[in-house]
Amino acid sequence: MALIGILAEYNPLHRGHAYQLAWVKRHFPQDQILVLMSGNVVQRGEFAIIDKWHRAQAAVAAGADLVIELPTLASLQSADYFGRHGMAILAKLGVERIVFGTESAQIAQLKDFLAWEAQHQAHIDKGIQDALKTGLAYPAAYQVAIQSLADWSDLAPWQANHQLGLQYLKTLAQLAPDCQVLGLPRLQETEDGQPILSGSAIRQAFRQGQEITADLAPDLQGQLSPELDAPWSAYWPYLRYQLLTQPPASLEQIAGVKEGLANRLKSQAEIKEKWEDWRQAMISKRWTQAAIQRVAMAILLQIPQTAVTAFNRETTPQAFRLLDASQAGRPWLGAWRKREDLSVFSQYKPAYEKDYGWNLVADAIYQLRPGGQIQSQVQPKQVLSFL
Repeated sequence: MALIGILAEYNPLHRGHAYQLAWVKRHFPQDQILVLMSGNVVQRGEFAIIDKWHRAQAAVAAGADLVIELPTLASLQSADYFGRHGMAILAKLGVERIVFGTESAQIAQLKDFLAWEAQHQAHIDKGIQDALKTGLAYPAAYQVAIQSLADWSDLAPWQANHQLGLQYLKTLAQLAPDCQVLGLPRLQETEDGQPILSGSAIRQAFRQGQEITADLAPDLQGQLSPELDAPWSAYWPYLRYQLLTQPPASLEQIAGVKEGLANRLKSQAEIKEKWEDWRQAMISKRWTQAAIQRVAMAILLQIPQTAVTAFNRETTPQAFRLLDASQAGRPWLGAWRKREDLSVFSQYKPAYEKDYGWNLVADAIYQLRPGGQIQSQVQPKQVLSFL
C-alpha cells in the first residue's frame, strides 16, 4: 500500500480531473490517492468558484482518498514556487508516486530539458534579465531566453503546465529522489467526441450564463450558482478601499508590490470604478493578468512580503488541514499522528497558526461575499495574534 500524490486546485473539478483520478485508481488499485489542493484562494490570484469543502468532497467522490489543504502562502505564488512548495509538502507527507497532467510532454522529454537547462543556466539567466529590461513579464522573458539558445518549440517548456512539471521534477530530485513521477496527457474529449472544457473555460462560460453542468464532476453539479460565486468584482470595494487609503510606502510592504508599482495601483484605483476596468488598466507586458491578481489578493489579505520571503526560505510547514478523506484513506491519519514532525488536523488549534494562519485570513475575507457563507471553519472569534 503506497500513497500517490496529486497537486491540484479543482477550480472546479471537471471531467478531465475525474479521468485522472480514475486512471490512477485503475492502474494502482491497492494504493491511496492524496490530493494536495488549494483552499479558497487559488494560484491565479482569485477566490475559487466553489468553496474548498465542496471541492474536497467532490474529489473524494471521484476517487481521492485524502484531500489536504495547501497553505495560502504556497497557492498564491507563481507556478515555480507553487510547484516547489507542493512537491515539498507531498514529499513530507510520504508519497511514493506523483501524477500530474501534461499538455503533450513525456517525463523523459522534461528530464532531457532539465539536463540541457542545467548546462546553460548562466546564459539562460542572463537572457531572462535582458528580456525583463525590455518590459516583458517573467514567463515571456523565460521563453525568449530559451528560444535564443535552442529550439524547444516541440516541447514548449514555457507553457504553464510544463513549467509545473519541470518544477515537480526539480524539487523531487532534491527531496525525494526515489519518488516515481508519472505524466498523464490531458484528455481533450470524451469517448463520444465532446470536448472537455478546462477549468478556466468552465468559469468563463458559467459567468457568461452558459450551461456547463455536464462539464462538472457529479458531486459539484448542484453547487455552482451565481449566488455562491465569488468573483473579484464582489471584493473590489474592499480592495479599492485598501488602495485609496494606504500610502505607497505601506503598499510597497505587501507581497509582490515591486518598486514603482504602488503609485500606479493607487492612481488607477482613483479613476477606475469597476474591477474589470482597473485590472485591465494594470495589465502590461511586464504584468500578466494572473500576476496582477496575485498582487491584488495579497493587498486584500494584507500579506506582507516578509511573510512570503520567510515562507519560501524556511523548511516545509508541519501543520496541514485535512479537508476530506475516504474510508480507505483514514489509516494514513493514524500513521501521521505518530510522527513528531507532522500535524494533520481537522480541528483547528492556536498551535497551528504559524503554518495555517493565512488560510484563516483568506477564509474570513472569502466569507464577505454577498449571497452566502462558506461552512464555518474555525471557532467563532478566533483571534489571529500575528495580525
